Amino acid sequence: MVGGDFHDVFQRPDGLVMALIGDVMGKGIVAAGYTETVRSAVRALALADPSPGHILHHVDLLLQTEESEQFVSAQLLMLDPASGRAFLASGGHPPAIHLSGTDARQLEKARGPLLGLGEGRFRADHITLEPGDAIIFYTDGLTEARRDGHFFGEKRALSVAGDCADLLAQAIVD
Repeated sequence: MVGGDFHDVFQRPDGLVMALIGDVMGKGIVAAGYTETVRSAVRALALADPSPGHILHHVDLLLQTEESEQFVSAQLLMLDPASGRAFLASGGHPPAIHLSGTDARQLEKARGPLLGLGEGRFRADHITLEPGDAIIFYTDGLTEARRDGHFFGEKRALSVAGDCADLLAQAIVD
């Protein structure tokens, strides 16, 4: 069965990097179709205006025109690699984790409603990334993973991420 988790990373012509992660409610061909709708819409909207809040707002409007009752959680980051300035917006998605030095913290400020509900605008919060910092995006597939009947959970995800704070990107993924 095809799931609804997705991600995308792309660079705009001006050098800004856009990173998207999301999760469509449900599984199967309908969920897979929604992943492509959201990814394509984000890429197209990012060409006109790179603001993550603006982009998620318009994706939300687009999903409201669909006749399905699918909802999407998504998180979108716009990064200027030259300066380290980034803006992050979220539509009902689990908070990203910012690794900086030996510190790991959740970035919860930018949480907004799920996409497709039409419940308002999406705010983008500013983050400054220093050389060596990392942002970890994940879906509820991580926090809802079970071992011996217990969820992995957000607290454990944050703790494990903190243990990786001084590692390079590929080592964090591994």
